[in-house]
Amino acid sequence: KGPAGWCILCGGPARILVLDIEAAGMADLSEKGERIRRVLDRLPDTCRRPSPSGGEHAVLHISDGPAPDGHGHLLVERQDGFNKKGKPRMTLLAEYRGHRAYAVVLGQGRGPLPSDFALHDVTLAELQAILDDLREVSDNPAAGHLSSTDAATEASDTGKATTPPEAMPRLQAGPMCDA
Repeated sequence: KGPAGWCILCGGPARILVLDIEAAGMADLSEKGERIRRVLDRLPDTCRRPSPSGGEHAVLHISDGPAPDGHGHLLVERQDGFNKKGKPRMTLLAEYRGHRAYAVVLGQGRGPLPSDFALHDVTLAELQAILDDLREVSDNPAAGHLSSTDAATEASDTGKATTPPEAMPRLQAGPMCDA
């Protein structure tokens, strides 16, 4: 029996970021869902992988700089009423996985990896435009922009990441524990 799943480690020298579109984002019939699908449709099918819940991952390679830090960086949330304490109840529609995060791309409920699967190259400016396009429709005003204060994007005067390469995760294909 094979492994339960395979993942891509994001960030590091590989400079990978994964857009993680939740099933709720794919199914949303509002302007939020329309925007999410429009952004996703601009990316080639060859960089996209389904998730078992009905969502989708788009795997991007940043060609001119490091991936921003993070796991679970919210891009689009929809407010669905209020909880018992009167605080907004949010439903996550889209997020990204950056430096020091991972995304499962192969395993239970995801089907076989197509032979033409490939990372899609984007520049930092193109990535910023994609993320801004998504954040624009979020009900969460805290969804911020890529920041030079993020650990992975903090750069020295030479323009290189200040995190030493040996401390950064490497792109690896390997089994996940109980994915």
